[in-house]
Amino acid sequence: MRLPDQSGLEVYHGIREVDARIPVIFVTLAKTADTAIEAMKQGAFDYLFKPLDLTQVRRVVGDALEVGRRMRAPAVVTETPPNPDVEGAILGGCPAMREVYKAIGRVAGQDVTVLIAGETGTGKELIARAIYQHSSRANAPVHGPQLRSHPGKPARE
Repeated sequence: MRLPDQSGLEVYHGIREVDARIPVIFVTLAKTADTAIEAMKQGAFDYLFKPLDLTQVRRVVGDALEVGRRMRAPAVVTETPPNPDVEGAILGGCPAMREVYKAIGRVAGQDVTVLIAGETGTGKELIARAIYQHSSRANAPVHGPQLRSHPGKPARE
């Protein structure tokens, strides 16, 4: 986090001004918690300490690239028949899906935490992306899904 002419956090703020959706990973030799906590509070994707574990670096960079890709992928909400060329479209015209569309619209305009629950394969990630892309944060970084599980169930799908 120490650079010759400015701090790592100052560089981070410059990156955020260019495009707030770019996932930023901090790497430092410092062992103090304050800097790491501050970087994470300000939205850093991750914070790695030297000496680096190359397996961890590969995983974190891969995760950051995937998050960056997903933040730019459009979430499509449609009531027309599926188009095989549109990946990630939310489909459905039944009354229950119309209620989902309305809920996305109601939630997207607010600054609140949202819990999206459902069984595996029901489209929770698509709904999360639609909320994100219809919100005022659409050009800001998205914080990956925080998947929580009930006791006895797997934490990730």
